[in-house]
Amino acid sequence: MLKSANRVYPSDLAPAGYCCSGGRTFFAGHGLSWADFVKEGIAISELEEINDPIVEDVIAWVRKNRKS
Repeated sequence: MLKSANRVYPSDLAPAGYCCSGGRTFFAGHGLSWADFVKEGIAISELEEINDPIVEDVIAWVRKNRKS
C-alpha cells in the first residue's frame, strides 16, 4: 500500500517509539476506531485536533520520514 504523507498508519507507531497496545488504549480513550485505523490509517488533521504530546511526536516522525 502506498502511504499518504497526510495520514498515520499502525506501522508508523513502532518506528516513532510507540506500541500498538498503547495505541489501542489511546484510540479507545478518544472515541476513535482502532479497526478503521488498522485498515486505512488516520488523517493527521484529525489527530492534530486531539492536541496530545504523544500524538505530536508520531505526527512529527511521519512528517520527517515520509515524503509525498
